[in-house]
This record gives sequence, structure tokens and C-alpha cells, in this order.
Amino acid sequence: MLLLVSGVMVYRGSRDLFRPIERIHKVVKLVQLGKEKRIGPLGLDDHHELAQLARQFDNMLDALEDRKIELKNAAAQLECKVQERTASLREKTEELELHIQLLNQTRDKLVVHEKLAALGELTAGIAHEINNPTAVILGNVELIHFELGEDASRVQEEIDAIHAQIDRIRNITRSLLQYSRQGGVQ
Repeated sequence: MLLLVSGVMVYRGSRDLFRPIERIHKVVKLVQLGKEKRIGPLGLDDHHELAQLARQFDNMLDALEDRKIELKNAAAQLECKVQERTASLREKTEELELHIQLLNQTRDKLVVHEKLAALGELTAGIAHEINNPTAVILGNVELIHFELGEDASRVQEEIDAIHAQIDRIRNITRSLLQYSRQGGVQ
């Protein structure tokens, strides 16, 4: 009988000991699989080592869950900041590209303007160089006409042709000078 009573007590004691261990083991396995499970009360005395272990494990899981939520919130805030900074950088990039485009257009206009100014100076110089010999030719034709007097009628056709060509040269140089003063074709 003593043996039977001892066997029942050992069985009951082992069952009371193994049930909480099995429960702890089951929850640990579920947590490893990613489940949010807690051990909870084991029905043991609060000072029992298994009850303290279960409580500490649950507290650790709660702390891990809180940390997980904090990390998730921090990641969301970081993502918002990254999006804000990306949008700001995109805006600044577009603004800089616009400024670069305006600078390039201004540079191109300045280059064209400088070329036209140089062309105008060159044109004015050419017109001046053409006008000097033309004035000499005209003066000499007038002198020949005056010197020939009545005999000038024999070469009047040639004199008129020279006058026509001198007028043509003057019109061309006048156009060149006008072109140089206006800065070329706009």
C-alpha cells in the first residue's frame, strides 16, 4: 500500500511538474514559429521557479513586442523622412536644371551677340575701305568729264556706266553700314 500511495504521489507530483514544463515548451516552440503567444499563469505558487521562469519569459516577449513596435514606428518615420528628402532633392534638381537651361540660353545669346558685334565691326571696316577708293574713282571721273568738256560726249555712255556702278557700290556700302549699326540680322 505504501508503494501504491508513493506511486500515486510521484505520478501526481511529476504530472504537476511536467505540465508547466510542457506548456512552457509549447509556447517557446510557437514563438519560434512567429506566433505571438504567452505562457501565462501556470497555477503554481508565485515563488515556484517555473512560475518565475514563465513570468520572466512573458515579460521578455512583451519587451520584444514593444521593441518591435518601436522599430516599426521608427522605420515608418524614417521612410517618411526619406520620401520628404527625396521630394525636396527632386525639386532642387529640377530648379537647378532650369537655372542651367537659362544659363545655357543666356550664354548662347551672348555668343551670338558677340559674333554679330564682331561681324558689325568687320562690316563697317569693309564699307569704309570700299568707300575710300570709290570716292577717288568718282572724283577722277568728274575730273575727266570736266577736262574733256565737249569731247566728253563721246565717252558719256562709259561715264554714265561708271556713275551707275559707283552708285551701286555706295548703296551696297550703305546697306553694310546700316547692317553693322543694327547689329546684324536679329
